[in-house]
Amino acid sequence: MCSGIRPKALAKAFISSLPTCLTMEVIHAMILWGYTVSGCYLFYDSKGEGSFQYDYRPGWDVGYSYRTLYDAFITTFCISTGSNSMQILANQMAANPGFITSALSIAYTLSLILLGKYVIMQLYLVLQVSQLKMALQSLSNKNSAFNEYPCSDVRTTILRMLFEGNWESHEPDPDDEDGFNEP
Repeated sequence: MCSGIRPKALAKAFISSLPTCLTMEVIHAMILWGYTVSGCYLFYDSKGEGSFQYDYRPGWDVGYSYRTLYDAFITTFCISTGSNSMQILANQMAANPGFITSALSIAYTLSLILLGKYVIMQLYLVLQVSQLKMALQSLSNKNSAFNEYPCSDVRTTILRMLFEGNWESHEPDPDDEDGFNEP
């Protein structure tokens, strides 16, 4: 009985994507570091309703602030993931009154959200999908040493159709039990 994608294929896809993922994570950390330093420069010397140090949750050791590089890095990471980012933006604007600093706060926060939440995370997703696609292609090659037991069940066919983007060649066959033609 075939079980779809082999664990070896998933392991190969994961292991082959590790160097690229680590490189992307280093680039991600460098981008966050740049935003952290610029956040410390912009928001360290608050002139408004306090020192932009707020939101201490019970049981948590760190609040969102730009007083130290550690707290600033945590704050920047939370903004980039979208965690409580609008509350952080509101407190940035309250702690830094004025049109220019409010505009800088909005630009800083929105660019960090767009970059961290949408660009970097989508790059990770594209990387993982492309590695899984290559692993599936190596499974479909019967002469590959990696593929010891070829399998052609419905899940593999559906995944192949998704990765190829070719739905026309896989029209349902009314005589077939599972409704899929093998390519």
